[in-house]
Amino acid sequence: MSRFLSFRNILLLIVLMAALPFSFAQAESKREEQQEQLEWRRNAVRRHGWFLENAKTRLTPPSCQEVQLQEYQQAATKLEEVFEANKSDEDIDAAFKAVDQKLSLLETTVRREALAFCLLEQLEASRDILPLVKDAETRDKYTSSLNAIQDGLKNIFADNASDEVVDQNLAALRAKLRAVQNEMYKTAGWLPGVSSVSIGRFGFKLSDGLLCENVSFETVETSEELKKLGRVGYDDRKISPLGCDISFPETRISLSVGPRGVKNVSARKQDVNWIGKTIAISTPEHPNLGVVRTTLQRPATRFTFASPSVDCPLRDVDSAQSSVQYLSNGGDWKKIPLSQNATIEGKDLQKPWIALDLADGKPTRPDKQGQHILIVIQLQKRLREIVVSPEMLTFVGEKGPFGDMWLYRPLGIQRPKVVNVSKELTQKIDELASLNLAWPMECDEIFNVDSEGKLVNIRNELKCEMLQDDWGTKPTIATAVPNILMLAKRYDVPGVTIDEKVKNWDLPTIIGPYGTVEGATLNYTIPVPPLYHHAFFMVDKPGQDKWTKRINESVRYYGREWISIGDVVFRGIAFFWPSRDYFNDENQAIVEKASRLTSGFIKPDVYWNRLKWRNITMTDVWYCYDYPYKHYRDRTIADAGWGNALGMYGLDKWAAYSGNWDELDAAWPDVWAMMEHFKKTHDWGWMADSITEFGEGAAIDCLATSHAAMVAMARMARELNRPVDAATAAYLSAKTALTHTTRFAFLEYIQKYNLWHDDSVGRGTVNGFQETSTWIHPANCPPWWGVCSLSGFGAELENFDAMLLYVKPERIKKWWEMVTSIYPDWYDRKKKYPAGTIYGGNSNFITHPAIYLEFRLGANDAQLEKYIEAAGFSDGKEQNVNVYGEIANRACPVQIASWGRCTHEKAKFDPKTRTARVTFLNPTKTPQPVTFRCEVYPTDVQLGDKSVQPTTSTDVWKLKLLHLNIPPGKHVVQLHLP
Repeated sequence: MSRFLSFRNILLLIVLMAALPFSFAQAESKREEQQEQLEWRRNAVRRHGWFLENAKTRLTPPSCQEVQLQEYQQAATKLEEVFEANKSDEDIDAAFKAVDQKLSLLETTVRREALAFCLLEQLEASRDILPLVKDAETRDKYTSSLNAIQDGLKNIFADNASDEVVDQNLAALRAKLRAVQNEMYKTAGWLPGVSSVSIGRFGFKLSDGLLCENVSFETVETSEELKKLGRVGYDDRKISPLGCDISFPETRISLSVGPRGVKNVSARKQDVNWIGKTIAISTPEHPNLGVVRTTLQRPATRFTFASPSVDCPLRDVDSAQSSVQYLSNGGDWKKIPLSQNATIEGKDLQKPWIALDLADGKPTRPDKQGQHILIVIQLQKRLREIVVSPEMLTFVGEKGPFGDMWLYRPLGIQRPKVVNVSKELTQKIDELASLNLAWPMECDEIFNVDSEGKLVNIRNELKCEMLQDDWGTKPTIATAVPNILMLAKRYDVPGVTIDEKVKNWDLPTIIGPYGTVEGATLNYTIPVPPLYHHAFFMVDKPGQDKWTKRINESVRYYGREWISIGDVVFRGIAFFWPSRDYFNDENQAIVEKASRLTSGFIKPDVYWNRLKWRNITMTDVWYCYDYPYKHYRDRTIADAGWGNALGMYGLDKWAAYSGNWDELDAAWPDVWAMMEHFKKTHDWGWMADSITEFGEGAAIDCLATSHAAMVAMARMARELNRPVDAATAAYLSAKTALTHTTRFAFLEYIQKYNLWHDDSVGRGTVNGFQETSTWIHPANCPPWWGVCSLSGFGAELENFDAMLLYVKPERIKKWWEMVTSIYPDWYDRKKKYPAGTIYGGNSNFITHPAIYLEFRLGANDAQLEKYIEAAGFSDGKEQNVNVYGEIANRACPVQIASWGRCTHEKAKFDPKTRTARVTFLNPTKTPQPVTFRCEVYPTDVQLGDKSVQPTTSTDVWKLKLLHLNIPPGKHVVQLHLP
């Protein structure tokens, strides 16, 4: 994560400064900072140049942007000259200032082009629904409308139209597309999923974490520090000069695959989508050596070589305990020890595959001594021979191209002491070989949300390349089930159904079981997560003064004009709203100030101009982001979605509690543009966006923040009456919720397959689904790694709603017992840890989300008081307010879950009379729906001075809901509870 890396860099700087004279270290630090700043500006030139070229092919960019880009390039060149001449700091600072003035002018144009790109991509995705419109005349009408919008977009910058005219035309085209999308959704009943835009985990680097192995085309250094954090469990993934290296996350065993005799292979992307990647390999002398294809639809990697022979060097294999096995043409099962040199005649292979039984040469843990992994290498063409040696397998073909070869693990991540290739296992290998001959290339996804907004129906359509081998194997078309969905079925998540019969292959992968359905279509249904707010009733009883004092002492707001979007609309203020009835006058003024600042901040000329866009160079995919604040790093960045998500969550709280829906509606196109990151980094296997630039998977605090943000976007879009956006947000929230929640039951999976970290056998903290190495952080990590999966920044209560409803509380308790066994003093701010802690010790990132979990799991008042007193306040204490508010209100059996465009105030509960009373203000001209979440239903409900008959319902999770309509104006609602 970028926050961790910044901390590491700071520590490095401290060491350097201690070792050198202070003044020299200071000068070096200044120079390094200037060098990094210069790299950002260089990067900006490249990115804006790409953006302009892309705009020329898809839009008609204003000619002024080309002039602005040239002026920026000239200023950047001047900066380079000043820097290289080693001028004074004053001269360099002046050159930076000149560059940034030109950059600012350039970026004012980018906002409108970026919005046009967003609209263009929405339009192109809408075309995916046209085939589902059965009536030809209606389909032609929609086609014509979409073409007209596209023509309008193509010419939107023609004749150098003014900014005002461009904005007006964009708004008009946006309204037209919105109307067409709404009609198409009603007619076809489906919307396009993210499959047409997402690059998942495959768009960033040339190395990928797949179902059972990692495929790498680059050196990945592993520091001792990262090992301690559980990031990488082996020394160095680059094991040969061939260029395609395969490693296995739970073992040191690794091998390479490449054309025989060729070294220093380079790799370049040919194609990327959300289920896989196609990489071309070459050398300067041999431009077309072959192609490597990876996919999440199969536990296999596919290699296609133009050369006649292939080398497979092996590393960290105990050759005396390992073997090559195959079924001969004579019907005999032959086993050749890897420790001896041997040759297998190609004509002796009865099956199109051989099995490698590999034992660890350097087991990562004592308890893994003698454990094996089974790898199958499947062939397309008959070979002349296979040469076996302790360090290498060489596959020698006949004349002509080698053809295709597949590598896969029929046992998945299971590691037996002894591998017996039985009749049943042989049949399983044959069936997997048949699957590989129907090789998945693309997976289209469409979805709809049911009429009640509770369930999302999803359809996957697989497109395969059909292949033939020399053994006459019949290809089998089957569609894989996302591994997280398999876990959700395993853990009995309510509302999850799969229409087709699932074949479970007894092949555990690093993120769950492998399953398929017959044919090229998969249909499944998943629940929309709880979209409820937690609006409290102040409990009016003795002893509440301490909570009022505690809440008011916790209030601190960080919103200022110059910091990031998440800070302005989220940090502190997002958690103030539910508890604001407790606030004193001084803190009420802070809330009002924050609301005014947010209102000014989300105006398009302010809000969008703070956002930056990032081009993922491997795929030419771009998205908007606001975090980190320094935008033009040329290196990879982490947590871009985290920063975007905080802003979304904060805006939802602000609009819901302040009632500023009209202002949010005006800003919605810019707000919705922030969804580009979540759509484009959404991963088919993880069913969520991920920290993909950094190769960390779907995990830790970023996943929690993403889930809370998708819930927030679904709530906002529904309230703004934008059905397509609301359905899209509900779809992404439903998928993200499965990933966020199933990780808290994943401990059972870790235990079953013995996936503990090397230095913490039987102990560790599960916090997500990692890409490159481990599933679990070891016991010697600081406590943040134990609880960072609970929430993104403070305690977003929606994350706990989903956790405790999707996964049985017993599983959550078992996970939490593991964490607290490692960190028994997790709540004590005075506790010192050997490894240090992220974010200033046991701060709000660690303590208060965990206190809230204890509250939701039923901790009594005395226990909670113990935790709170020991935790105290620390940096970031402003995130505690909503935790204190809900604990203070635990005696009240109702909360306000939603309230339309109303606002509310003076919500109190009297335990003596068992009456909950709240005042609503409906500023609209129509009744607004209000929903209460109830532990028990009231015996009487009064609206004003009259008793009314509300409606009641239960949701997917059997929660009791009570519904009222609030007329225009101010009204008091009283709930009399039994």
